[in-house]
Amino acid sequence: MSQAAPYDMQCKLLMIGDSGVGKTCLLLRYANDSFSPTFITTIGIDFKIKNVEVDGKRIKLQIWDTAGQERFRTITTSYFRGAQGILLVYDVTDRRSFESIRNWISQIQQHADVHVNKILVGNKCDMLDEKVVSTEEGQRLAKEFGVEFFECSAKNDINVEQSFLGLARAVKDRLVQDGGGGPSNSGVKLKKDPRDSDDACTLWGMLHIKIIQCTNLRNLDRLGIKNIKAIIGKDRDKSDPYVTAFLEDYRLLKTRHIDDDLDPKFNEDFYCPVGHRTKGITFCVSDKDLLRDESLGKYFLPVKELIQTTNGNSVKLYMNADDDGSSPLVKFGNDDKVWEPPRLWRDIYDAICNAKTFIYMVGWSIDTDQYLLRGDELEEARATGKYNPQIGPLLKQKAEENVTVNLMQWDDYSSGVMFPGMMKTYDEKTRKYFTNSPVNAAFMNMVGGETNTLIENQSKKMAFTHHQKFIIMDSPKKNGEGRELRAFIGGIDLTEGRWDNQKHPLFRTLQSDHKGDTYGKCFRTSKENGPRQPWHDIHSAVRGPEAIHLIQAFEERWKKQADDTKLANLKSTGLLDKDELDYSGGWCAQLSRSIDSRVNEFNRSIEQSFASINIDSYDWSKVEEKNAISSRKYATASDTAVSYGRCLDQKKGRLVDTSIHNTNIHHIRRAKHSIYIESQYFMGSSFMWSKDSDVKCGNMIAAELTLKICEKIAAGEPFTVYILLPMCMEGIPAAGATQGLLHWQRVTIEAMHQEVQKAIKARMTNSSDKGLKVSDYLNFYCLGTRETEQGSEATGNPVTEDEKTLSKTRRHQIYIHSKMMIVDDEVVLIGTANINQRSLDGCRDSEIMMTSWQPDHVATKDSIPNGDIHAFRLHIWAAITNQMDDAFRNPSSPECVKAINQIAEKNWQKYIGEETVDMDSHLLPSPFEFDGVKLKARKGLKDGCFSDTKAARGNSCHLFEFHPVRVSISQHISTLLQPISLFGHVVEEGIYTILLRRQLYN
Repeated sequence: MSQAAPYDMQCKLLMIGDSGVGKTCLLLRYANDSFSPTFITTIGIDFKIKNVEVDGKRIKLQIWDTAGQERFRTITTSYFRGAQGILLVYDVTDRRSFESIRNWISQIQQHADVHVNKILVGNKCDMLDEKVVSTEEGQRLAKEFGVEFFECSAKNDINVEQSFLGLARAVKDRLVQDGGGGPSNSGVKLKKDPRDSDDACTLWGMLHIKIIQCTNLRNLDRLGIKNIKAIIGKDRDKSDPYVTAFLEDYRLLKTRHIDDDLDPKFNEDFYCPVGHRTKGITFCVSDKDLLRDESLGKYFLPVKELIQTTNGNSVKLYMNADDDGSSPLVKFGNDDKVWEPPRLWRDIYDAICNAKTFIYMVGWSIDTDQYLLRGDELEEARATGKYNPQIGPLLKQKAEENVTVNLMQWDDYSSGVMFPGMMKTYDEKTRKYFTNSPVNAAFMNMVGGETNTLIENQSKKMAFTHHQKFIIMDSPKKNGEGRELRAFIGGIDLTEGRWDNQKHPLFRTLQSDHKGDTYGKCFRTSKENGPRQPWHDIHSAVRGPEAIHLIQAFEERWKKQADDTKLANLKSTGLLDKDELDYSGGWCAQLSRSIDSRVNEFNRSIEQSFASINIDSYDWSKVEEKNAISSRKYATASDTAVSYGRCLDQKKGRLVDTSIHNTNIHHIRRAKHSIYIESQYFMGSSFMWSKDSDVKCGNMIAAELTLKICEKIAAGEPFTVYILLPMCMEGIPAAGATQGLLHWQRVTIEAMHQEVQKAIKARMTNSSDKGLKVSDYLNFYCLGTRETEQGSEATGNPVTEDEKTLSKTRRHQIYIHSKMMIVDDEVVLIGTANINQRSLDGCRDSEIMMTSWQPDHVATKDSIPNGDIHAFRLHIWAAITNQMDDAFRNPSSPECVKAINQIAEKNWQKYIGEETVDMDSHLLPSPFEFDGVKLKARKGLKDGCFSDTKAARGNSCHLFEFHPVRVSISQHISTLLQPISLFGHVVEEGIYTILLRRQLYN
């Protein structure tokens, strides 16, 4: 059991007002019961802690003292959000400070929570002879704004305690009325004191600190002689400063000292490897002397302020293109909330219809013939709607309304006039449709490296893809006042076969919802006979400041490979003004990418910020240096852990953004209880493989998951990883390309099982724990479905062998297209990147991902949160199992693992059984199982082959052994090409594979 907090409530109070009104004196009188007539002006931020008891409630007050100068307003206003109470302070002897109160109130209205409590304080009331603002004037102003008023004297301790306690009481009463002080009800975030020992976090990684300069330092070398130059002959009576930085008592860095300079310019960079548990970094400026060095000042930087995240976002989490609400009910919170699943394609349609300024759409495949609505909604839109729900006509309609519509789609190099392309992305069809239309459609292929040969360059264009998928547009604010940005991100393919819901029909919608929209790459079937390939996917949407970074991501790609004059001019619209955005959503969100400078114009006008400190005046400001960086400094940790931040890597002189890979690693290392993953592919950490370990598939995800599990096993702590993958990758299962992918996936999963088995064996040898098995900690699953002939809409007679077989067995895998990771039900990562090398490398496929979390719902050592992410996972599990078992609420518990595995095994027997049944529960175990030594085909698979196929479960890769060259499937060099003999070698009818040196993509 964790120790109870020594207080019932924590409140953040903010003191604002013009410089010199005595805010610091008031704070020190209240916090320390001290007063000094001389104080250095506060520049930047400082704070004190005061524990009080109000009406029987123990309250920890975190009181922030802010700078009053205009030039530091950008710093101080960032502290408005999250404040529960604000003291507006003026000087009764300074009328200008009194008149400025209206401006400060305007700042509050613009930056603070709408419900924040306020009081008005007139300081220095003891100076009666100099008083120019009467008590009556203060009272009238307070009445005008509906706030309490106090006249105080920090010097004589008049009304100081009363004013602070009065504000604390008002905040307490409001929070209790909102529901016991809970931040989720009040819309206010209660953050821990950065100097509180309970708030220490582990700072892990490489910390880049640049010490730039100090200004206006105190002179501690002054001798007090009127004309020092006349005595020593030159100006040598100044401080000799240097800077040090500490994590607690550990010194991180020390600059050189600069002789006789009160404005020293250091310009020194330090790269400090850290793995320290700390509350923050302390920067010290000292004067180097012969006898002893003297302090010129210090500044404490809370560790959470190292990398700022965007907060106040509103995030939606989606399962599938549509959600019909038929899944079992999910209650969460204190069982007082019910998860209401949103509908992606419906929301996209409504958002496009409501756009007034711009629509940016990025896709791997976009089919202009697809309908965003189905069923009765489609018929209603056709009959009465203003806008056509078909994608192509809808975008043209909006462009004709003078909305800037820009579309970016991957240019499949294998497609052409006479050949549709092996990937069927419809790029040529989309290009033709939007030609000579007001829609700005750009089709972009990948680019080879500067050192590549002609063949290598062309091959890279064929092999790798632009895989980012997101849509962003302007949208009316929820309150109806003004407009904001709204974005969708995830596995969003607005193309053939992607519209589906949790029922995943095979034959029953071929002539209705899926007429003309059947899709399948695992079997040779027709649209009339079916079955269609069911599709499971995950997406998210965001409103708020993080959407600005999606704009930046779009523009950086567009400027590199398209006509930048076609971009919308958004600066004049106010949509990019962070201060105009709605921050009421309560979510933190961060964008990350895999991409490099061959296809992305990393914006050099987005300035990298270093922090500089004027120690003498405690100045904490920003110095801008125009270095090429990513459009974000990515921070992807919750409020309970230090954020992970990085700029760009380099490879062969190119800028490379690999933040998706690093973000995944960061959160796996943070995990306390459980991890749930859905991914289309799962291969990597080739250094762990029992063979082929030299294959360059070195992404760390599989290894990090394995190490985390082994760490928990050694500690004797419960921890579970659930991974949902396709039963088989897309493609004919017996085809060489598919078998190759299965091989690399199998050796990845096998290596994980073997390492976990070793950890279990060591644990049982060195402890009393017995009977442990790998499936207690690590499990892989897939989805499948069957349906009887009742209600079938298949027409005609089966023609191909696949159609004949499937019309009898009436089963099919549900294809997993998701790219999602949920950690501890606290943070969710959703995007386009699979767990494989081409997605995570940064120099192969372009990818994008958004990390989201709710600061009010964070995991502890003993529990997981019960916010929206928790509810979303429960909803997914309820949908794929068709039940809501209470055991699901604690995913790391043995009861949950047992319940999930029992459901999967029961469904497996239905799926492989001779009897055709309707399956409304779709979760299946992976077709692999671990025998304690290696993976083998799961019991029930005939001859180790997939159901209804003759394809082995990736036990060999012989189709890819061509002497003298060998294709590395982990690098996805294999691709489907046009029949050009120069590049290809026929391995089976209709499929061509590049034969390249393994070093090609190193």
